Amino acid sequence: DCRPAAFFEPMFRALSQWAATNRQRLFLGEFGMPASPDCLATLERFLTLTADRQVWVGWTYWAGGGWWANYPFSIAPRADGGDAPQMAVVERYLGK
Repeated sequence: DCRPAAFFEPMFRALSQWAATNRQRLFLGEFGMPASPDCLATLERFLTLTADRQVWVGWTYWAGGGWWANYPFSIAPRADGGDAPQMAVVERYLGK
């Protein structure tokens, strides 16, 4: 299981405010979430909190590539060729 989005919000708001006040840019590296419904909702909020491009330069999702097999954070395509459930969330934030 993952922590609810409310757990991250105060931290992200404080970081974003600090960066804006101090004219800094932020990059969030290596995060991932399991594919449970609660975790997908947390992932959605997590990415929403990094959407301000005046503060956030971008992010890197952890665990891509075929060698991860059944790793719960993996966003590699499944053996049947279908996308990992996390990709439905992540794709909405690519290139923004």
